[in-house]
Amino acid sequence: MENDKYINYYIDILASTLNDALLRNISLQANERISKEVIETYEFQLKNFDEELQTLKTNKNNFETQEIKSLKDAVSELTKKLEAIKDKETEYDKTKHQVEHIKTFRSELAKSQKTIEEKDEVIAKLNKQIEYLQLTPAQRRKVDASKAKEVVEESSINKENTKDGGSF
Repeated sequence: MENDKYINYYIDILASTLNDALLRNISLQANERISKEVIETYEFQLKNFDEELQTLKTNKNNFETQEIKSLKDAVSELTKKLEAIKDKETEYDKTKHQVEHIKTFRSELAKSQKTIEEKDEVIAKLNKQIEYLQLTPAQRRKVDASKAKEVVEESSINKENTKDGGSF
């Protein structure tokens, strides 16, 4: 009987050990399947996130590239405007300098015209004196007499103009 008991216990323990091992194996296999599904889901989501991240990076790079291009274009345009302004400033300075030269030339021209007029007056006086000196003494007396007559007439006209005025 002891052998029967031993065999019964042995079978009992073996059955329970086999049941435990079988249940653990089934449980582990179920956990493995669930884990695989979860891992596949996460891998799929991770792949989607990577694709979305790449798309966002590409969009951001494209946007930044366009922004940089537009800023470079703006800088280029502003540089051109600045160069145009500098050119106009240079042209203005040249024109201003030319105007100063023209003003100087005009004042010098006015001075020379005044000098020319003065010389012409002196030449005219000298020509009259030369003509007077070339006259004969009789002709000189006639000229002197007519000049004296003109001086007298001018002084009488001036006196008449002062007599009409009344009192002050």
